[in-house]
Amino acid sequence: MQVSNPDEDFKFPKSIKIIAILFAVFIFGVIIILGHFGFFDHSVRNHILAEEYTGKVVYLFNDRRNHNAYTAKLSNGITITNYFPLEKGEPLLELNDSIVKQRNSVYILVFKNGKFHRSLNTLYIDD
Repeated sequence: MQVSNPDEDFKFPKSIKIIAILFAVFIFGVIIILGHFGFFDHSVRNHILAEEYTGKVVYLFNDRRNHNAYTAKLSNGITITNYFPLEKGEPLLELNDSIVKQRNSVYILVFKNGKFHRSLNTLYIDD
């Protein structure tokens, strides 16, 4: 009976080892570059989670100074941006809607005539 050496079972040719090392260096490099350019940065999410406001929508407009971003002005003077498209068919937010955004939540709660109507996810344009 012959006993095999475990080191002999896992021997790879030198060319395979070089390719594996180059592949690992490439993947590591891509991860470093993505991290450097902020791919893994959560600053937008953290900013949205820190926001808190309530109010009634008094004005909806495209803010030309902010790259024509969709913007709503609330009755308390706060303006919110980019959370909802101003659609002609079925708008997500209309004048006189009351909205509530609580801290540590990504949702804006929309109330029409004092009753809950829908929630808007502030992290994603598509609900």
